[in-house]
Amino acid sequence: MSFLRILDLHSKPILILEPNTLSIKHGNIFKIAQLLQHPVTILCVTKALFMDQATGSYITQQECTIMNYTAVGISDLTNLGKMFPGRIFSANSGYNCDCSLVPILKLAKDWFIVNRDLYNSNNVCEEPAKLRGTDMYKLVESGDFSEMTCSLVECPHPPDPNCDTESCKRRPVCTCSDNQVLVKVVVNCSYLEEMPAFIPYGYWANANIELTVEHGSIQLTNATDYLSRITKLSFVKTTVVEIHPSFIGGLKSDIEIQFSPQSLREIFIEFYSLDLNKLNFGTSPVTCDCYNLWLGEWIRSKVRENQLCWLTGKGVYDAFHVTEELLNCTNEKAAMETRLAIIATGIMLCLMLLIGIIGFYYRYDFFILKRSFSKNNTFNQCIFQFDVFLSYSSNSSYVSKLIEHEVRPMLNQSNYAVFTTFFNISFGDDLESSILNAIDVSKTFVVFVCDAYQTDLRSVIEFNGIWACFKNHPERQIILVNVNSYESNRIHDRRIKAFVRLGLDLNFTNVTANLHNDCGLVSVNVVA
Repeated sequence: MSFLRILDLHSKPILILEPNTLSIKHGNIFKIAQLLQHPVTILCVTKALFMDQATGSYITQQECTIMNYTAVGISDLTNLGKMFPGRIFSANSGYNCDCSLVPILKLAKDWFIVNRDLYNSNNVCEEPAKLRGTDMYKLVESGDFSEMTCSLVECPHPPDPNCDTESCKRRPVCTCSDNQVLVKVVVNCSYLEEMPAFIPYGYWANANIELTVEHGSIQLTNATDYLSRITKLSFVKTTVVEIHPSFIGGLKSDIEIQFSPQSLREIFIEFYSLDLNKLNFGTSPVTCDCYNLWLGEWIRSKVRENQLCWLTGKGVYDAFHVTEELLNCTNEKAAMETRLAIIATGIMLCLMLLIGIIGFYYRYDFFILKRSFSKNNTFNQCIFQFDVFLSYSSNSSYVSKLIEHEVRPMLNQSNYAVFTTFFNISFGDDLESSILNAIDVSKTFVVFVCDAYQTDLRSVIEFNGIWACFKNHPERQIILVNVNSYESNRIHDRRIKAFVRLGLDLNFTNVTANLHNDCGLVSVNVVA
């Protein structure tokens, strides 16, 4: 076939002509003479088949049946001329006069009328039945292609031919047709509760959609990928109960929308991007307040009176006439600002009260933490008589024996000067003044907390004096020994509770000889 120079198909029938059957090489002069009286039923023209760059090719179709061009592989009308660079003449042929033929006839109308040879060519429509026998020349001459439509098989919610019950008839149903005259895919649906999942394309890549929804109620919440293809959206006897802003954002700015009726409580700001002249909200009113007055201003800017009804506190008004003065928004906004100021003040007071309560409840915790971060360990200007002041309750025999037989001897052996009220205060001395004087000259305070601590007057005086000295002298240190390993919730004194809550207590249930190491004690002799 590569070396074929001239092909005359005068008397041989060709039923199928596949793509690339005739491959033209450079230098060839290729001519198809005629296709006369041959029933060509399939003509595959997905690629260039008939080319004669020198003289032009001539294809004569007589008594042929080519049902439609899209069925033989031509998906783009603009490619038709590239596939047939010569002259196409048709006579005594039948055509499928559906939507796929409309663009060709519209483009060829002038050529049909001028070429009088086609007047008696006997080209007629074979399909569909309503146009069977219609003369192609007269059809093109009239320019009325309104009957040339196609039903699209791939349509969401197709009708059920077996549906005859009342409940079945109320299920979602859609029909899709390709209208090349309007250059739209016309979709009619009923009883939809939401938008269809998809809408097909028509012939010749016809993408525009005209969607009509009848009966029932619908929510427009799902932003599908075909929204930008919709040019007209109509709701007939269908109540739109909800619209999501993303749905409006997916539409074309020049879309035509007809609402009738709708029960929308709010019109979103996304509507502002649409052409108001192509919107009809119907007679159902939309709730209006002082915070969506932009809608009235938008309607007035387009001079669209009777475009939308607003339900206000004073009744139903045309949105064109609703202003701040009508709704008394100045006073309402002032009242709202006052309410917001009161609410903000109340919130601030509540927060301050809450912070105050928390600060009061945890005041000792904050103080101890502050001391731990700003601890001053220099004792150059302080003269201490005792290294350690031991505070405990004499009501606990266990702790008393522990101090007498273990702790005090251990510290004395390590050359620490130790003070305890039972060993260092003589009988007859004033107890409180003696304790406070000893606290003033002690460097470190070791407090042994148990269930009996602060149940006697002596331990109460000791800890009150220790805490007062601890507050006023940053160089002093309190070491808390939790004898019974109490949790903070079992301790009543909030000062002691703060040490335990912060984890600054020592577990002294297992007695060792290294208390001075755990406590970090330093002898006054070492300091000197």
